[in-house]
Parts: sequence; C-alpha cells; structure tokens
Amino acid sequence: MLSKKAERFLSDLRIYLTTYGKNEQEIEDIVSELEDHFVQAEKHGKNIEEITGGSPKAYMDQLRVEMKTDQKEILSALLLFFPLALAFVILPDALQGNAAYTLLDIIGNLTAFVIGLGMFILFLRLESSRSLSKAARIAMYWVIGFVPMGIFLGIKLLNRFMDLSPVFIATPSQNYMIAVACGLFLIGYSIFAKTWVTIIVPCIIIVPDFIADLLTASPQDRAIVSLGIMIGLIVLYLVYLVIQNRRKAQ
Repeated sequence: MLSKKAERFLSDLRIYLTTYGKNEQEIEDIVSELEDHFVQAEKHGKNIEEITGGSPKAYMDQLRVEMKTDQKEILSALLLFFPLALAFVILPDALQGNAAYTLLDIIGNLTAFVIGLGMFILFLRLESSRSLSKAARIAMYWVIGFVPMGIFLGIKLLNRFMDLSPVFIATPSQNYMIAVACGLFLIGYSIFAKTWVTIIVPCIIIVPDFIADLLTASPQDRAIVSLGIMIGLIVLYLVYLVIQNRRKAQ
C-alpha cells in the first residue's frame, strides 16, 4: 500500500504532465512504474521526499523534459475545449430564443476562452507541483471563476453602450436546434468524462435568468437580480470545490 503522500504525488504528476501535452498512455506507463518503485521504496522506510530528492517539482520537471510533447494530444484537447466553452455561452441564449451575436461578441468570447484556458492550465500546474497554501488555492479559484465571467459581462455592457448590430441572428428553429445540440454535447461530455462540471456550469448561467424572470418585471431589475443570483451560485460552487480539495488533502 502506498502512503497518502505518495498517492497524492502520483495524482499530481498525472495532472502536471497532462497540462504539458504529454501522451496519455506514456503518462499512465510512467505513473504505473513509479507506483511500483514507490511501494518498494516505502517498504524500505523511505518517504516521498527522500524518493524525489527533496523536491517533487524538480522530480516532475525531470520526467517532463525526458518525455516528448504529443502535438496530437494538445490538438485533440483544444478541439474538445472550444466546442465545450462555446456550448456554455450559446446554450443560455438559444434556450431564451435570442441567439444573436455581434463581431465584438465573437472576438471577445474567443479572447475569454483563451484567457480562461490559460489560467486553468497555469492553476493546474501550480497546484499539482507546489504545496500551495489554502489562501492561495482559494484566491486562484476566485480568479479563475471571476475573470472570464468579468470579460463576458464586459462584452455585454460594451455591446449595449456601442449599440452594435449582430452579424448573426438565429431563427426560432435554429435556436431550438442549437439548444438541443449544445444540451446533447454537454450531457455526452459529462458521461464520457465522468464529471458534473459540464452540467453545473450551464445551470449556474441559465438558472439565474429564469428565477429573475419570475421575481422581477423591468429589464433593469431582472439584470441585477440575475447577476446577484449568478454570483451567489458561483460562490457556493467555489466553496464546494475548496471543501472537496481539503478532503482530498487530508
């Protein structure tokens, strides 16, 4: 049996190498070999610090440098991420029957996707290779959650201020098809990846508008209530992630 520290190290190593685009099968092979090595080393009284030479980060980097970067792995991840992020954005609009986008929407959303992806990868690398304090983890969760959301909200405000005309306006039938396609994609991904994130995130985006419609009459009140509910749901989800992270660390 491996110690909890050794198990955590192997789990972090898997994440760390994945963020650098290493081949999934090669990662699993290395993790399997290291697991056997750690079992034998711990039987002889060595701990994870002694096995990794006192620096888990340096040990991970050494393995990373020795492995080739799999360009196909990176491309497949990007091809999966962007449709996923796109579905998060257009599903709420399609459900409300108003999927229409200006050039600013398209460019701004792509920018938010890239920034969000970069921040997420950076966070995974830092969390998996360093012993971050609880405060640092909480701060990074907040930044990752609110920066992309802030960009999306900023785009909407700019659109209203500049009164830009949409370059694409979906018809009622197109809205229906978009909503069905996005819903099926998110559910399929959730089943494939064994995660609730692709269900929870759209709910955080969609549910506030429906609740605001029931509670308010004017567009201004609706926007304020919807934003407040959305922020509240984001905070609750981030708190849940922090609690889960603490449980795993114990």
